[in-house]
Amino acid sequence: MRLKGGRLVVFEGIDGSGKSTLLAHVSARLAEAGIDATTTREPTDTWLGTAVRKSIDSDADAVSEALLFMADHANHVRWVRGELAKDKLVVSDRWNDSCLAYQGATLAAAWERPPEEAIAYLEAVARPFDLAPHLVVWIDVPPETAVARLAARTKQAKYERAQFLAQVRANYALLAERRGNYVRVDGARPLHEVEAQALAAITRVVGRPLGGSA
Repeated sequence: MRLKGGRLVVFEGIDGSGKSTLLAHVSARLAEAGIDATTTREPTDTWLGTAVRKSIDSDADAVSEALLFMADHANHVRWVRGELAKDKLVVSDRWNDSCLAYQGATLAAAWERPPEEAIAYLEAVARPFDLAPHLVVWIDVPPETAVARLAARTKQAKYERAQFLAQVRANYALLAERRGNYVRVDGARPLHEVEAQALAAITRVVGRPLGGSA
């Protein structure tokens, strides 16, 4: 099944929210329902995405890192527009709202300014090329829950601190309040419940029942 004009659904949330796990389950459901979906992610698998990942592991200043995220996103938008023109459902693991939430937090700290100002700056940078998703599935969990989940990883990223993730979560809440395309999903609930909530939201976008979790 293809969708006339295509649809863009993105999954957002702080590190440790269970976002990528949920996306894998939802992708399987889409395939079972015969939906012709393209899955993608940010940072991308291009050289720009590689540069972003290197910046996360380096001591790059906040502005340089934010603009690297924006460059990767701009290139990704161009590719996604092509998929949407083929009447595809595109499902992305993160989109520009990740940059707004995360880099909004890092820039606000570096500039000693309110997060709203940093987010407004990033939105202005992206405005000429950005693409608004039809749906943002925001998997929301308390930072403490996320950090406990992340403790099992062998390598901890610089963003994976409870205090920082609390500000990122607050930035997501700000974006959700301002926009009409957000659906908040309680990521602390059992996976089958989280999956059912996400599928219900996506069903409204694609106009076709996708079923529930077994």
